[in-house]
Amino acid sequence: IPEAQGGQSGRTLVSRTRDVSARGIRLTTAEPVIRGALLPAWVTLEDDNEPFGLMAEVVWCRASTETSWLVGLQILESDDTSYLEWVEAVAKAMSEG
Repeated sequence: IPEAQGGQSGRTLVSRTRDVSARGIRLTTAEPVIRGALLPAWVTLEDDNEPFGLMAEVVWCRASTETSWLVGLQILESDDTSYLEWVEAVAKAMSEG
């Protein structure tokens, strides 16, 4: 979905995954992303309604099928994000699972 904010154009990718940890996420996308790119990410855990605003770095990207790619993201610690809340929520979810 094309998105314009403050005169900058960007793209929004929506994906579901079950492969989540406090430090990273693996997901499937409909288009490749550039390794090393820093991307804002909004992540919602299954039981939470509010998304966590995070910053992620693309660690790897490889073709999965002709029309999908697997992407590995590393969650970066940043003062301007919900990083600490994210770590606590993931730890809680893993202890309940």
